[in-house]
Amino acid sequence: MQFDSGTSRIVRHGIRTNAARVKISNSEGSVYNSNLQMYAVPPSEEISIEEFDDIAIERVKALKVVEDVKERYTWGSNDFMVAMTRELAKVMPIAAGTCLPADVEKARRRDVIGHFILRLAFCRSPESTKWLVTQEVDLFKFRFMSATRPKIVKFLVENKINLNVVDKLEQEGLMMDLAAGCGMSIDQAVEAEFYKVDFTQALELVRRRRVLVRHGYAYVPFDDLIVIVSAMLRANMTAAMARAFKHLAIIEEEPRLLPRLARLTNNAYSGKQYLGKESEGKITRQMIDQVINIFLTLKCNSLRVSYNKGYRSFG
Repeated sequence: MQFDSGTSRIVRHGIRTNAARVKISNSEGSVYNSNLQMYAVPPSEEISIEEFDDIAIERVKALKVVEDVKERYTWGSNDFMVAMTRELAKVMPIAAGTCLPADVEKARRRDVIGHFILRLAFCRSPESTKWLVTQEVDLFKFRFMSATRPKIVKFLVENKINLNVVDKLEQEGLMMDLAAGCGMSIDQAVEAEFYKVDFTQALELVRRRRVLVRHGYAYVPFDDLIVIVSAMLRANMTAAMARAFKHLAIIEEEPRLLPRLARLTNNAYSGKQYLGKESEGKITRQMIDQVINIFLTLKCNSLRVSYNKGYRSFG
């Protein structure tokens, strides 16, 4: 299966399926050299059908963990970070930072391949696309938050994310405004490292009033770079999946792939297949729609009975 790395297109002649293998390829190849990924370069290799299934299911399990932990804990809290690390370690150690050194290269490879498989599987409807992008971006944000400062800087350089560091002289001249604009104390602003980006890259921070804007530039503290980078990933994924949707006819001609991709989206919404039995006596996210439907049915029946009684009394 070939993804054009510049446009994320699915290319007809790049799909190879037979009784045992699927070829995932592109002209540039990819390098699994980082635990943090923007997924800008698609994978380039041939994998077995069995590994295709295994990697895809593993990825869905990880995203279901992300979704579940978000529902149970406040984002970014200590309990959230502990729970996310604990649960991801069971299904995707590379994302939890618990991968053994000997397994890192293999885990990075599975990370990238799994991401691109799910892009294909989930691009077929706006709802499934939104679900995948949301969970993938939140998984990325957790990994970004867990990474050390040197690794983040290395990641930014490797992905050519050009952010200009504000020099100390300029920072000192703007200290009061930086503190006020970013919601910091003066002491915090003195210690912080700031980056200058086009304000259009920091619209979320502007909306939250957590950034100083001067002459078309936003001054972003290092700790808020996650907002900038995750927004870039979200935009890139959304655009790439929209392009992939236009080429679905190619995938639909491959009978071995289509049912596999369909099962991935179906299982992502059910949860039970991957996360075990639900707790008895609790209303879970998966049960909410059913509960609402039951409530509305009972409510409508009650209104109908009341109306009929009133009609008879005036008849």
